[in-house]
Amino acid sequence: MNNDVIITCAVTGSGDTAHKHPDLPKTPEEIATAAIDAAKAGAAVAHIHVRDPETGAPSRRIDLFCEVVDRIRDSDTDVIVNLTTGIGGDLWLGPDDDPLNLAAETDCVGQMERLAHVEAARPAVVRVGHVFVIGFVVELPQERQFGPSGRAGHRLE
Repeated sequence: MNNDVIITCAVTGSGDTAHKHPDLPKTPEEIATAAIDAAKAGAAVAHIHVRDPETGAPSRRIDLFCEVVDRIRDSDTDVIVNLTTGIGGDLWLGPDDDPLNLAAETDCVGQMERLAHVEAARPAVVRVGHVFVIGFVVELPQERQFGPSGRAGHRLE
């Protein structure tokens, strides 16, 4: 039996957690710094959710994901970057007599929108639902192989 331990740290938590702690990282710089600090403390994987820098609400903004990933990569910290794809996958059905009258908490978008930041930032690991995809390679047209930073991301092959 393998008893090796792999520590994963999600420094922002998931969902709308900004109100739960005053020091929860919200900006890309704060999130990247927290992930780097977690790696220095022993985490092997940084599971990244981004936040609206003003409100702390969960966000799907590609530029925020790319900034966090670029900051972590630029730090030369030995940590596996794992981007969430969970945001946009919350479907809350209505009451039994009207289940298609979706609840206000519903945040449900198509799979391509839920993966747009992955295409741009090119993390080493992605969690899609309850499945981790490691070392994925997606063949993209040349003009779509680089994120907003103009840098190619690294990936495991």
